[in-house]
Amino acid sequence: MKTTKCILCALFCTFLMHSNVQSSRHEGSTDPDYARSTYIQLERNLWEKYIDKNTTLTRNERLYKIFNQHFMFIQQHVDQNYNDEDFKILSRYYEWNNLESDVKSIHSLFKDNFVNRLTKDLETNDFRSNGFDERANLDLAETVISDPLWPINATLNKIEINIYQQGLYYKAISEASITLCTAQRSPQQVLYQLYNAITMTELKGYAMMQFSYMLLKTYGRGNYTQESLLMRKNFERRATKAQELMQKVLERADRSLWRCDPNTHKEGSSYLQITRLLQGYIENEVDLNRDGGCWETCSHYQLTESHGCFKDLYCAKQPKCSGKLLFCTFVDSDMWVCPAAPNSDRRYEYIEYENGRTLGEKKYCTRGTTKVDSWWRYLFWHCSYCFCICDEQGKKSDRFFNLRPALSNISDNMIVTGLKFTKQNRIIHLQIQEGQLMERGRVNATSTRWVPVDDYTLLDKGVRDGRDFHTLAWDRREVDLDDLTAPSGHVVTGVKFRIVGRHLNLEMRVSEINFSNGRIIEPEKSFWISNDNTEQSTQNGNRRTEITLKSPDVPVRSKAKSLPISQPNTYIKFTNTDMGKDAAQTTVPYLDAQDVVNSPPVPLEGVGVFLKGLDGYGGFISPRIKTFDYGPYVQAAQTPKDS
Repeated sequence: MKTTKCILCALFCTFLMHSNVQSSRHEGSTDPDYARSTYIQLERNLWEKYIDKNTTLTRNERLYKIFNQHFMFIQQHVDQNYNDEDFKILSRYYEWNNLESDVKSIHSLFKDNFVNRLTKDLETNDFRSNGFDERANLDLAETVISDPLWPINATLNKIEINIYQQGLYYKAISEASITLCTAQRSPQQVLYQLYNAITMTELKGYAMMQFSYMLLKTYGRGNYTQESLLMRKNFERRATKAQELMQKVLERADRSLWRCDPNTHKEGSSYLQITRLLQGYIENEVDLNRDGGCWETCSHYQLTESHGCFKDLYCAKQPKCSGKLLFCTFVDSDMWVCPAAPNSDRRYEYIEYENGRTLGEKKYCTRGTTKVDSWWRYLFWHCSYCFCICDEQGKKSDRFFNLRPALSNISDNMIVTGLKFTKQNRIIHLQIQEGQLMERGRVNATSTRWVPVDDYTLLDKGVRDGRDFHTLAWDRREVDLDDLTAPSGHVVTGVKFRIVGRHLNLEMRVSEINFSNGRIIEPEKSFWISNDNTEQSTQNGNRRTEITLKSPDVPVRSKAKSLPISQPNTYIKFTNTDMGKDAAQTTVPYLDAQDVVNSPPVPLEGVGVFLKGLDGYGGFISPRIKTFDYGPYVQAAQTPKDS
C-alpha cells in the first residue's frame, strides 16, 4: 500500500511538472514582437501625456520628451542597418522585386535622416535649452508624411498586400529548405529572421510617421490626433495578422540544421576517420591455423588469427595483422601487390590478380609491386593466399569514442549552441559550442566559444575503457542514429555518448528556461534525454533497425554531395570499404568534422546524429541540431502602461 502511494505521488508530481512546462510555453514574446508592442505603448503614452493633454511643460520640454524617448527606444530595440541576407530568400519572387526598393528607402530614410536628426538635436539641446532646429525638424516631418520619393505609408500597405495577402511567407518555406547549405540557418530560422526583418521595417516606417505627427502638432502645424489613432489601429491590425500568419508558417518549417559537404574535402577540417578498424589483408592459409595445414578453403576461416609466418614468404614483407582475421575469401592464386607507403593508414594501394581482377584503384605504384604466388604441398594440398579482414588494435588504429559528458556552464547561464566531431589524442569527441542565453531567446554572439574537450590519453592513470572511452571492434562497432528533442520550454545544455549493449548511443542534457528574461530555471534540475530503443525492442513497434552500406567506396571520392539517408531510431555499423573498389582498406562511414551552428547562434531544442551519403559510398556520420521553436512566442508582448 505504501509503495502504491509513493507511485501515485510521483505520477502526480510528474503531471504537475509537465503542466507547468505547458502553461509557461507561451509566456513571453520574440524580439520583434516585443519591440513593436513596446513602441506602440511608448507613442501612445507620448500622445496622452505630452501632446494631446494640456500640460505645464514648455514646447521645448515636450520636444525633448519626444526626441529622447524615441532615441532611447532605438538604442535599445532597433538595429539601424539594412541586411540584404535577411531578404535573400525572397529574391526570385516577383512580389519582393516589386517591393524591395521601397523597403530599402524606409531603412535609408530611418538611418540617414531620422536617427541623424534625433542625434544632432539631442547633442546640442536638453529640456532647458531652446535650440531645437524647427526648420530641419519640420522638413523631416513633411518628408516622412508626404514626399513621394519616400512613400512610407504606401510601402506599409504594399508590404501587407505582397507579404501577407499574396502568401509570400508560404512560398518562402520551400525556398528556406533549399538555402540550408548556403545560409547556415535552419529553415525555420531563415523564416524567423525574415519575419524579424519585415517587422522591423514596418516598425521603422510606423515610428517615423508617428514621430512626424507628434512634431507637426507640437509645432502647431495641425492636430493630427485622428491620423495618429487611425494609423495605430491599422498598424495593430497588420501586426495581429502578421503574427497569426507567422505562427502557422513557423509551425510548418523544419528546425533541423546540418552541414552539406564542402566543395573540397580536407581531413581534420571537413572529416575525420576511424582508422584500421576493419581492413583488407592477405594471408596464406598455412598461417591461418595452428597446425600449419592447407586442407581447408579460405571461406572456412571466418574468425581466426595469424599463427606464424611460413618460411618467411610474403608474410615477412608486410606488417603483420596481430589481431583477429575475419571473413576470409579466395580470389585467385597469384597476384601482384602494390604496398602502401609506410606512414599510410592503408596496407595496400591495390592488388592485381592473374585472372585480371583488380582490388582497389590501379595506378602508378610508388614502391613497386610484389609478386605473390600460392603453392602446392605434396601435390594434394593447395596453400592459397586468402583475402581476409583484419581487426587489429595498434598505433595506427584510431577507434576510440569519448564517453565523458560535454556540458555548457549552466551556472553562468551558458547553453549549447553548436556541435562538431573532433579528434584529440586519437579519441573521437562530440564537442559543443556554448553561448550565453539572453532575453527573448537571444544568444550573446560575443560569448560563444567551443568548449575544450577533455585532454586525456588512453594511457593516463585512472582512465578506463568502458567508462571514459569506448573501443570499437568487429563485434562492437554499432552507432545509434537518433534525433533527440527537449520538452517545450527547455534547451540543450550538454551531450554525451553512452554504451547500450554494443551500441554507442547519444544522450543530451536539457534545462528549463524563462524565455522572457533569458534565465535557466533551477539549473540543478537539468536532466538527460535519450532514445533507449534497441534492435530487440518490442514495445509499440519501436525496434531499432540497421542501415546497411552496399559496396561502399571512400566517401570523399564522390563527385556529388551527400544527402541524408538515415531515419531516427536506426543504427549503422562501422565497416570496411568494398573489396573491389578500395581493396577494403578504409573504415567507413567517415565522421563529419564541420561545425554545425546556426548563424546567428540560437538556443537548441534538440540534437542528433545521422548518416549522410550517396549510394555506393561510405558516407558520413554527422551531427544535427534542432533550433529553438520561436513560433509559440510570436505574439504581442505584455508591456507596462507607463514607460
